Amino acid sequence: MSCPQTLSPKRLDYSELEEKDFFDVVNEVSCLAELEGIANRRRILQRADLPKWKDWQREIILEKKWRLEHEHDATRKNRK
Repeated sequence: MSCPQTLSPKRLDYSELEEKDFFDVVNEVSCLAELEGIANRRRILQRADLPKWKDWQREIILEKKWRLEHEHDATRKNRK
C-alpha cells in the first residue's frame, strides 16, 4: 500500500491528545497505510513503552478505517 505523504514527527504522542484533537488528527488521514501507521505505532516504532489506545481512540481509528475502505470501494465501483 502506498501513501501520498508521511506524517511529520510529533513531540506529543497521539494517545495524549484530547478527544477532539485526536479526532481531527485521524480525520486528516487520507489512506489506509497512513492509518495503519498510527494504529500500530507501538509496533512500527518499536516502542512498547508508548501507552495503548483508550477505547474511544480505538473506536475513532476503526471508524476511519471503515470510511477509507468504503470510500475506496465506492470509487472502484464508479469506475466500472
